[in-house]
Formats: sequence, C-alpha cells, structure tokens
Amino acid sequence: MQEINKGNVLFLCEYQSLYSGNFIPSLMALEEGLKEKNIACVYAFPKQAKARDWVRVMEAKGKKIIFFDFHVSRWRFIKQLDKVVKQNNIHLIHSHFAPILKVECYALLHRHVRVFIHMHSDFSAGKSSLKLKIKSYILYHACSGGVNFFSVSQDLARVNPNKIQYVPNALADKRLSDFPIDGDKVRRENNIDKDSIFCELFGWSPLIKGVDIAVNAISRLNDSLEKPIILGIVCGREMTPDKMQQWIQLHTHCSGKESFIRYLQPREDVFSYHAAADFLLLASRSEGFSYSVLEMLSLGKNCVVSDIPADAWAKKYDLVHFFTTADSDSCMQTIKSVIKCPKMQNNDLAKRIKKDYSIDQWVKTIIQAYGLCN
Repeated sequence: MQEINKGNVLFLCEYQSLYSGNFIPSLMALEEGLKEKNIACVYAFPKQAKARDWVRVMEAKGKKIIFFDFHVSRWRFIKQLDKVVKQNNIHLIHSHFAPILKVECYALLHRHVRVFIHMHSDFSAGKSSLKLKIKSYILYHACSGGVNFFSVSQDLARVNPNKIQYVPNALADKRLSDFPIDGDKVRRENNIDKDSIFCELFGWSPLIKGVDIAVNAISRLNDSLEKPIILGIVCGREMTPDKMQQWIQLHTHCSGKESFIRYLQPREDVFSYHAAADFLLLASRSEGFSYSVLEMLSLGKNCVVSDIPADAWAKKYDLVHFFTTADSDSCMQTIKSVIKCPKMQNNDLAKRIKKDYSIDQWVKTIIQAYGLCN
C-alpha cells in the first residue's frame, strides 16, 4: 500500500445541499481522524454553497474552506485545482460529486498528488444500456491511471475490483446529538393523527426514487383500507411540493392532490421524520447506498425496499422487506403484509446497526486506504 507524504488533504466536494445531511458530519469525523496523524484538511465547495448555514457553522469552527468553480472548461478546472494544491500543500485529494473526467485529467498530469474519487451513487438510473456501457468503459480505464476509487455501490466496485474499493456509508452519530428528535411534532405539523399509519418516502428525484411506484401502490392499497395510509413525500431543493404534485399528476393514476399525500420539506433534523414514520418506503429504481434505510434501521423500524442490487446489504436484516423493482403491485402487496403483521420495533437490531456501520469504522477504513495505517 502506497503511503502519502505528510502534506494536507483536500476534500474536493461539489456539494451545495441546503442541509449538511450525513455527508458533512462524516467528512468532519474523517478530519478528526486525520488530525491524529498530524494531517490538516482543506474543504473545497461550490461558490453557491457559501450562503448555506452548514458552511457558516464550519467556518465558525475554524474549518479551512475554499470556494471552487466546478463548471468551467477542463483546462481551467485543472489550473484552478493546481493552484489550490500548491497554495495549501495538498498531497492527497479526496473528491466527492466532482466531475470524474476532470479530476482524472488532473491526476494524470500531477502524479505526485494522490487522488481518490468517492462514488456516492449508482449511475445506471435513467440511462440506456449503451450509455451505461460507455460510462463503465470510461470508469474502468480511468481507474487504470493514477486514481483510486471508493464506491458505496458493490456493483460499481466490481467494474475494477483492483482499483475500486467498496466502502458503505456510515452513521454520523453527531447528527443525533445536534438536533432534537421530535416525531410527534412532525405528525402535528402535517395533520397526521397518532393512530394513522405514516409512510415516509424521499423523492427529491421522483423518477429515480420511484415516486410513481409508491403513489400508485399506496393509492390502490388505500381503496381497501378503512383508514388510509398517509404517504409523506420529502421533496427537494429543486423538486418543490408544487413541482412534485405536477409530476405525480403526469406520471401516476393520481392528481397529486389526494388527502393521503403529504408534501414534506427537506430538513436538517431528518431523524424527526424517521421517528414520526411507521415505516420507510424506498421504491428507487437505482441507489448507491441508502442512508435512509440505514437510519431507519438504527431506530429499529421497518423498511419496504425495492430489490435493486445496491440494497442487497440490507437483506440480512429482518426489518427490511423487499419487493420487485418498479412493480407497484409487488410494492402494494409487500406494504400490505408489513402493516397487517408488523414486526415490533427491534432495539437490538438498532444497536447492531450502529455498531456495523459506525462512523469510527468508516474513518478507519478511509485512512487505511489513504495509506496511513500507523
């Protein structure tokens, strides 16, 4: 294993979400681990992230942050990155969400800097088989250069097992302590009474997340129930509630205005949504590694999940119930079995999840891959 020189590490992140999510706390935990090796970290975010509250919190904590322009030509990108590297004594770049080919080109021209690209999702959703093959070809040959890859997807890691390391996401425990969890408040705010069955669905990208599958399944199931299941769809920065309602009207049998649908805004304390829900529905056509499933399991709660390869890791947990991908009838039947004979909340499983996917283990794995075992 090649060791890095004791320079600094750059987290190159094209990340500008409204909320820090699990991602930013994970990076800060990694920074703490690197501090123990006397290695400093520098963060590079898009200029658009400058106004985010989580950036202000990081700056208040003394984090070194650079605002980077990701959407420039390849050569301007390389020149800009080279300047950041030289000015900050960077010996290793850990890239997240940044343009792969631009980062790869930089690595080919600057062999003295070690480069790791972290793949946070599967790129198959919505792509034709030809496009998928082209991307796989590019990724395979990119890996043969001076770049190492981390992937949250086991399928993606199989493209080139010698250069792509499978690293599942972890639970950043600090999120639980930073924000109070109040599921009852979520129910009150969204007019969901205590006796209603509340299903949580994340739908920031409705086609990928299978919002149509979920809405059609629950709409049909509700026709046979005395009290309907409430479907709470967590929208996104761009996919606002109004746009989500319009999308549902165009792509499902529903108008999007049905009383069983609640449109929820994204929020930093996402565990309050988890606490409010009776079960999570993950109807995705594609995923990398689902934080939401991991988070719900950490609370010992049921998950109804599409049977995509990326979620195979969860098959060993009895609170995860799989249905045939993109099949609303299979989804409906699985939900029906879960609400008919729900398994009790499993606190032992919750403890096991927190151990199996601890942030400490994730940090250790990354640092070992960097070549900093000692």
